[in-house]
Amino acid sequence: MKKLLLALLLVFTMVFALTSCQAIIDQIAGSGELNVSDILNQILGTPTPDPVPDEDDTPKDGYLDPTHKTGTYKVVWVMKGSNVIHFYEEGEMPEPPEVPDYVASSTTLVFNSWDKEIAPVTGSITYNAQYDITAKQLTATFIMGDRTQTKKFEAGNKPPMITPPQTLNGMTFACWDKEPVQAFDDVTFTAIYTSIVDPEVLAESFKWASFAWQDHGHRDMLSMTALYTLLLEEHENPGNKALSARIIQGLDQLTGEGSAPPFDCSTNWAYGITTAVIAVAKDTPTVWNSLSYAQRQRIDVMMEAFMYIISLGMSDQNNYLTGPAFGGNYKKNWNANYALGNIPCMVFGVYYFGDGDVDAGAKRVNDMLKAFDETRYEKMIDYFTDFGWRNAVKCWTTPAPQGSSVDAKTMLVKGGNAYCDNYLNPGTLTGGGSGVGVSNRGLDFTYSNAAPLIGEWKAITLYEPEKIMQCMMDYTYARVTVSEHYYNGQRVAYILDGTKSPYEGMVGMSYELGIANRSSCAYTGHNFNMTVIHLSAAKILTRYTVNGTKKTPVTDAFGNEVPLYDFTEDEARWSRIQVGMEDFIYKLRHGYQSYVAYNDGRIWEEHDYESGAGSGYRACKSIWRNTMLILGSLPSADSYDN
Repeated sequence: MKKLLLALLLVFTMVFALTSCQAIIDQIAGSGELNVSDILNQILGTPTPDPVPDEDDTPKDGYLDPTHKTGTYKVVWVMKGSNVIHFYEEGEMPEPPEVPDYVASSTTLVFNSWDKEIAPVTGSITYNAQYDITAKQLTATFIMGDRTQTKKFEAGNKPPMITPPQTLNGMTFACWDKEPVQAFDDVTFTAIYTSIVDPEVLAESFKWASFAWQDHGHRDMLSMTALYTLLLEEHENPGNKALSARIIQGLDQLTGEGSAPPFDCSTNWAYGITTAVIAVAKDTPTVWNSLSYAQRQRIDVMMEAFMYIISLGMSDQNNYLTGPAFGGNYKKNWNANYALGNIPCMVFGVYYFGDGDVDAGAKRVNDMLKAFDETRYEKMIDYFTDFGWRNAVKCWTTPAPQGSSVDAKTMLVKGGNAYCDNYLNPGTLTGGGSGVGVSNRGLDFTYSNAAPLIGEWKAITLYEPEKIMQCMMDYTYARVTVSEHYYNGQRVAYILDGTKSPYEGMVGMSYELGIANRSSCAYTGHNFNMTVIHLSAAKILTRYTVNGTKKTPVTDAFGNEVPLYDFTEDEARWSRIQVGMEDFIYKLRHGYQSYVAYNDGRIWEEHDYESGAGSGYRACKSIWRNTMLILGSLPSADSYDN
């Protein structure tokens, strides 16, 4: 019985020591005080006193000691994490075991000595290992293309960064995939290189490519522009696992719980960019092939929801000037940002659902629209609920406001008269955001150009997606001539440093700088972002790939190649686009007196400069200059400053 109690006590002591050691280390290290004696006393406890000789300590038959088969006296070697027991005859010199280092999460105990001098055996005795505390050595690994370099550093410190090659395989270093922070485990850094955009732009995009849907498109456009910039780099230079992982993280955030958009054909200007991101992601095998079934399902549902909602608010077959949230959308009749923010969703939906085949994609989207009914509506609500898309559920289940004969569900499924509240005077009807909804669920989607810029009004189908985007470009850049000053009544806009735009007198000034009630660089900035990304994405989709296999160019029903958005073959149209883009850049570089005259009499004025431009302007300028302007011959605005 005595021996059993001693054995149980020994087991309990060892378990307690093993489980409490780490907590003690962490507690003392966190206090900022590092007293080796205190730490060792708490880790190892009070040294065990030499046991009183006991005849029961003599080994019995069947016991095999690592060194001796028989012995009279027990010698115990107490080490952190384990004990070793030897038996010796009186007068023998005990041989100590090898003592390994004991590694904790952020420290290492290194053997120093035994607590007493080792002497010939005169009786049973215990030797306690004594330790020194050293910081744990960690490894920082730096991956630069096919090169790898490592550096050692102590746990609890920031890893020492290295200077990577500034150029590699024709590309320029932009940033590491993560910032160095205090580390307690080995860490790996992957260098990100670019040949598409300016290095500082790609580095900035790494920080901003996180997503949580907000309102009206400002922050949303910044996040989605950053995500598109990373995606563009990976599409053109595939294989950087850290870059593709960051893109997948952004897609997860876009489709994650609480982050998805409301799907309301309203004033959010990031919808078109979002669908462009998704379409190009599907065309990037290193990204798309890494997604799970569940991730792809969420993306499919998101694109399907965009098809329903944009067709509701932007097709020719209905007259809605509001969406299911009853907030107003102004359809396509005057505001370039609303048109550019919504209509391209249908175009990118064609390429997404058709995998690069225009006819297949157009047919599938039209079939969706014509088949949408109450059953499919309920299924979409189930998806939104399961995915945690609270914005979408709230929007698509909005009750009918004052004066409206339909709620959100009825509007989406059947149509009917719908009115939205006046945001300036809640409870009263607003003319600009009201409309009679005509159900178009049994018809193909068509879109007529917003003004007769091509000589005729024509309903364009989804089988001609490039013509829909040409309408967007014409609507934005074909109507306004660049002028030194832009007047509207008593309001005037002008370049602040007194210079003239080098594009003075040319047709192409952004419509957002020449609308009847405003000349605003802030509004034009969103217009600029959308145009750049839509054109860039379309340029990619002309050489669509599926699962890594390059397909033939996009063709029409007759097998003719479709030069999707390749405006270089239309010299006049491409010239106007370049004028509008570079004129805007020049005005931001030199400063611009902007104004907006609201219908309620309010006036908003601002001095706009490039340094303060937001919503991803710097990324879009870099994409424009490096991948689009080079297709034309117009000198850049910056060239006039040199």
